[in-house]
Amino acid sequence: MNNNLLSRKMLAVFMTVAVLIVYICVAKIDIVSPGTGVITGASDKLVIVSPDSGFINKFDLRTGSKVNIGDILFSYTNLDVFHQEKTLNELVLFADRRIVSLEEDQRLLKILLAGEISEESEFSTENKDFFSQELSAYKLLNEYFSLRNEEKNLKLREEKMIEEKNDLHDRLLLLKRKGNLLKSARAPE
Repeated sequence: MNNNLLSRKMLAVFMTVAVLIVYICVAKIDIVSPGTGVITGASDKLVIVSPDSGFINKFDLRTGSKVNIGDILFSYTNLDVFHQEKTLNELVLFADRRIVSLEEDQRLLKILLAGEISEESEFSTENKDFFSQELSAYKLLNEYFSLRNEEKNLKLREEKMIEEKNDLHDRLLLLKRKGNLLKSARAPE
């Protein structure tokens, strides 16, 4: 009886394994994996290559549809490429802004080196749109204007000092004359 029970258990395990093997061979198991696909013709085989991840936006392929060369079968958004494109666009915009800034900087430097700017107010009314603290030419121009103003102030101070010196010299001469007059008049001291 023990032998009979053991053979029934072995038969049940063998039958279960056989049924599972037949089910695995016959049943279709669909595996869904995200990615892009390349469909090749000339046979019934479908080759799917998945190098990049993304989302399918539009899928225009149906069972039995005729496909011609150049037909767009589906469109998808590749996140890696999307972010790379966004980064590159931002880099291009930054480079464009930098180019404009450098061109304006160059223009200001040329004007400054040519000495075409006589007054600060003339420059500021001409270039209100381009006043940018980032431009090195603008900083140089501000330094130039402040040095020129300082030079004017020093010249004014020098002129005033010369006037004051002349005034003091005139007073000294006047005091000497008064002293001489007082001496000649024999006035008491």
